[in-house]
Amino acid sequence: MTLFDRSAQRTGKIVSVGGSGDTHRRLVDMGLIGSTFKVRARTKRSVLAEFGVGFAAAVSAETAGIVQIIETVGGADNENRTVRKSERRKDDAF
Repeated sequence: MTLFDRSAQRTGKIVSVGGSGDTHRRLVDMGLIGSTFKVRARTKRSVLAEFGVGFAAAVSAETAGIVQIIETVGGADNENRTVRKSERRKDDAF
């Protein structure tokens, strides 16, 4: 699953960054791999996401498509817990 596939108001963790050249290097240098995020809004051309604590960015659809993620369940008791297939809602896009 990629960052672009994540629906609004959902959280996740970045596991890898694809692409090549400058885009890949910049995303890795920003320290995104291993960080958590929350998608605030999305359109056909971009994703507005909050990364870590207090850092938000609008990411183009092309770039969001190369950022590989896993879904996590938010909340104080289960922050960053990976979602099992049996816990997914029927309306989730997978």
